[in-house]
Amino acid sequence: MARGVTAAGHPVSAEAGAQAFKAGGNAVDAAVAAVLASFAAEPLLTGLGAGGLMMIAEPDGKATCLDFFVEAPGRGADHSQRADLLPWQVDFGDATQVFNAGPASAGTYGTAAGLTLASERFGRLPLAALTGPAAALARDGVDVTAEMAYLFQILDGIITSTPEAAAIFAPGGRVLKQGDRLLNPELGDAFDVLGAEGAEPFFTGRLGQLVADWLQERGGLITNEDLAEYEVAEREPLSTPYRGRNVLTTPPPSAGGTLIALALSRLGEKLGIPEPAALIAAMEEAQDARTVEFLEQVPRGEARLNHPCQHP
Repeated sequence: MARGVTAAGHPVSAEAGAQAFKAGGNAVDAAVAAVLASFAAEPLLTGLGAGGLMMIAEPDGKATCLDFFVEAPGRGADHSQRADLLPWQVDFGDATQVFNAGPASAGTYGTAAGLTLASERFGRLPLAALTGPAAALARDGVDVTAEMAYLFQILDGIITSTPEAAAIFAPGGRVLKQGDRLLNPELGDAFDVLGAEGAEPFFTGRLGQLVADWLQERGGLITNEDLAEYEVAEREPLSTPYRGRNVLTTPPPSAGGTLIALALSRLGEKLGIPEPAALIAAMEEAQDARTVEFLEQVPRGEARLNHPCQHP
């Protein structure tokens, strides 16, 4: 039996990763299983309509960063028909931030492609063995945690902005609260497709067509061409020395890895366990470096058109 540790934002997500280990999977299988489960248990943070990055280190020391972040859409679209963004002011208690929602806010997703590639190339278990437990969670339901209930509360205007979303997050007209059951059987069906057919249906097949049609009818910009041309980018990770170890971080066009390397380099100059003040100073320096000028200098490579490194 493989041994490992999983960490996630919901207990069922972490348990899915642990079960993948118990089934003979490796760390990539566990990560993919946990991520898939999070689509059912933590849907406002990630999902099949989202994107991401995955760092994979192989036993021989080779490392790869899979970049399946969201792309800016609009290939072949009639931009004059783009719907207005729907601003929603989110109150975090000590700060507020405007989130823009609506069909025009949607970018070309990448998670189905990235997880399929990771599973097929680096995992041991068949993808269907990882999507099956996630499908069961989506159909049987997941208990809403305090953390998810908080997100539902502050994003209630967004999650009830369409009938389809409201049916999931506010059944009967009431936004789900802690202890309620979150059900999403259609997501379970999508998991079944992913496990049986891989990513193709989501990009050049029937599900991708449904997504493009739904969004374009409502002023979104994702087109069939966007989905058909989407590709996962494989990048060489950044490596920075830290106290006798080499720490791998995400490379450009993501700016986060560069800034983490900066913080580690500052902490690595000090002996012993960093004092809280030193840790705070390193984090503040990295955050202060996230300027427009810095972001403009980050090498783009085959950058996603709206990768986060291109925004302050």
